[in-house]
Formats: sequence, C-alpha cells, structure tokens
Amino acid sequence: MDVLLLPLVNGLTQAAVLFMIAAGLTLIYGVLGVINFAHGSFVMLGSYLTMFFFVGKFDTVLGLFSFIFISSVVITLLGWAVEVLVMRRMYKANEFYMVLATYAILLIIEGCVEKYWGASPLSLPLPDSLNTTISIFGISVPFYSILICIIGIAVMGILWFLMNHTNLGRIIRAAAADKTMTNSLGVNVPALFTVVFVIGIFLAAFAGGLLAPTVALLPNMGVNLVIQAFVVVVVGGLGNIKGALLSAVLVGVLDSFLGFYIPVLTGITSYIVMAVILTIRPQGLLGKVG
Repeated sequence: MDVLLLPLVNGLTQAAVLFMIAAGLTLIYGVLGVINFAHGSFVMLGSYLTMFFFVGKFDTVLGLFSFIFISSVVITLLGWAVEVLVMRRMYKANEFYMVLATYAILLIIEGCVEKYWGASPLSLPLPDSLNTTISIFGISVPFYSILICIIGIAVMGILWFLMNHTNLGRIIRAAAADKTMTNSLGVNVPALFTVVFVIGIFLAAFAGGLLAPTVALLPNMGVNLVIQAFVVVVVGGLGNIKGALLSAVLVGVLDSFLGFYIPVLTGITSYIVMAVILTIRPQGLLGKVG
C-alpha cells in the first residue's frame, strides 16, 4: 500500500502547488492576454520573503501561515506596481514584446534576490507541530503534505465561488470572452486588468510561501516553476481554470509515480504529458477560453 499511497500524496501535494501557480497564470492570460514569464519570480519571492519573515522569530503554525499571508500581500503590492508601471504599456504591443518584458522582470527580480540572499541554497524549517506525520491505512504520511492538499482544495473552492457567484467573477469571465464588449458596457477595463493581475500574483506568492519549507530556495527556482506552470496551463487549455486544475492533478500525480518507479523520468514527466495531450487534443484538455 505504501508504494501507492506515498507517491499519490506527493503527487497531489505537487498538484496543489502547481494549480495555485497555474491558476494565477491562466487567469492573467485569459483576461489580459499576457504570457507572464515574470510569474515564476513572484513564486520565488513568496518563498524567500516567507523565510525572511519567519526564520528565528515565531516557530509556530500560526506564525508560519501569518508570514506566508504577509509575504503574499507585500508581493501583491509589488505586482500592482509592475502592472501599473510596466504591463499597462504592453497590452497593445506584440506578444513577442510582452514575453521580453515579463522575462526581463523575472531576471531583474532574480538578480535582486541573488544580490541580497546570495546564490547558495537556503531552507525554511517547518514548525515542530507541522513537522510530523499522520497515519493513513497504517502508513505514515507527512502532515504538511496533507495540509497543502487541503489548502489547494480550499483555493479552488474560493476561485470557483469568485468566478461563478460574484459580480467581479462575471465581469472577469465577460472580459475573457470579449474585452471590447465589456468595455462598451461601461466596465473600467484598465482597473479590471489590475485586479486580475494582482489576484494572479497573490496566488503565485501564496503558493511560493507554502512551497518554501519543502524545497531548497534558490534565486533561479522561479524559472523552473514558471515552465512547469506553463505546461499545466497549456495542457489544461489556455485561460481555463478548470483545465488548470485537471492538468495540475494529471501532471503532479504522473510525475510523482513515474519519478518513484522510474527515477530517470523525474522532472520531465510534464513535458511528456504535454506532448501526448497536445498531439491528441491541440486545444488542451478543456479547451482555450476566449
């Protein structure tokens, strides 16, 4: 049983984090039409700032999650500044220039982090109350992994409620379908773009904070994370949040099982999944939105 349960839990944990990153990414693309390579740098910043605020201060569960939230808010404010100062000038530009601009932002943030914290791996220890296991079918499973899965489900529920049962969600879906018509109905589209961008950045930073105790922190970790998130977005269907969830689970679980049984495939499973899915269904699992 342990050869099935442990890879499954690890895969679902990976899927929960990937979904939060990809949901922000696909939300930004669906409404703004921006391929945001800088997204990974905000995930990385979420990890580093959580470590910076938390280590040596409050070794408690409440302290950890408080600082994850505080870090996410701080990074969201940075995201707001990036959207206002840089992205607004790029919305009508060619996609090539958008990619260049967002990749430049990623490199700038990565360089600043390396300058301040250095290039050596850093770590964030879990509070003792989280650094434990629970028994499932007699098998010890990391409690923090289960907690991340639960948080991932909660985030999906919040996003579902936001998109389907609030006025903001209806406006976001309308803008994703037809920006010109939404603007003609009196919606302040530039303000809507800002709201969507900062929601996406908050999700990225929050995912980074959750990820911090489970990985070695490196300035270039954002590049790998955004590539994985793009795979999830493309496989699920561009701009499709439900597709991002389905894709994240598929990629996360398959990567965990194949990495467990065939270690040589660790890290490349997502690309195999993307190649297979796009060959069969070029529009992604649930299709492109808009």
